[in-house]
Amino acid sequence: MTRHAPDPAVLEFARQATESGASQVEIAEVVGVSKGTVARWQKVYGWTPRTPMPAALAAATFDGPPVEEPEPEWSDDMLVNQKNDYRRLVIQACAARKMGNFTSAQRSMRDAVNLANDIQRAERARQAGTDVITIPRAEVDAIHADNRAKIARMLERPLLCAECGRRLSIEAVEGGLKVNK
Repeated sequence: MTRHAPDPAVLEFARQATESGASQVEIAEVVGVSKGTVARWQKVYGWTPRTPMPAALAAATFDGPPVEEPEPEWSDDMLVNQKNDYRRLVIQACAARKMGNFTSAQRSMRDAVNLANDIQRAERARQAGTDVITIPRAEVDAIHADNRAKIARMLERPLLCAECGRRLSIEAVEGGLKVNK
C-alpha cells in the first residue's frame, strides 16, 4: 500500500483545526480521512492541540487559598500536617495553572484529591476514637520529670554488692528508702 502526499489545503485546514482545539475525530470527519491519519499528521508535523478554556469556566476557576498567609509550622498531629500539605498542594496547582503548566497543575490537584481522601479517613477514625490515644503534652513532661528524678536518686546511691544493691533497689522503687545527702 503506497501513500500519496496529502493535499496542502487539507493539511492547512487540519493544522488550523488542531490548533483551534478541534478533536481528531471531528477533523477526520470533515477532511474525510481516518482518526489515525489525523493523529499521524499531528505527530509528523508537530501540531499541538490547544484546548481553549471557555470564558465562563476561566472566570469561575478556583484561585486557591490566599498565598499571603504564612506557611503553617510542622505539628505533632498527623492530621494537621496532612491538612497543611493539602493546602500547599492546592496553592501549587493554582500557581502552575496561572503559569500555563497545566500538567503540573493536574498532578498537584490529583495529589491533593488523594490526600483529601486520606484526611477524610483520618477524621472519621478520630471521631470514632479507634486506635487513637491523645496524651496532653503536660502529662508527658511530668512523666519525663518523674523518671529523671528516679534516675537521679539511683545514681546518688553508693555501689554495693549485688544482693545488697538488689534489696536497696526494691526499697527505692517502693519508696521506703531514704537516701542521705
